[in-house]
Amino acid sequence: MVNLYSQHYYNVRQPIPKTTINMQILLNNYKFNQPEIFRSYLQITPSCFDDFVMIICDDKICLNNSNNDQMPVEDQVAIALYRFGHYGNAASTMKVALWVRMVTVVTILFALLPSR
Repeated sequence: MVNLYSQHYYNVRQPIPKTTINMQILLNNYKFNQPEIFRSYLQITPSCFDDFVMIICDDKICLNNSNNDQMPVEDQVAIALYRFGHYGNAASTMKVALWVRMVTVVTILFALLPSR
């Protein structure tokens, strides 16, 4: 029994390759050049997205009062809208984390933010 609790993982852990390019393509390419693809990811038009980011960018929920860098508001909104616009396995914390190359814990924190 002691041996059972001596390891956190029963199997060998394999690294999971991730990339930041998905978010970059969405916000820097699809948003301007292919708005229909942008909308398929976030369920919102690029102009409405920009307006929404502009409205909430100075809200205290988007600000950080620590020594750690804050993720850009545009990225935070994109992650939340992606999660809100998908359901089932497509909206799992792991799928969202892999999509934006984030640590799963950070994605969970976004999901747990209280709605106002």
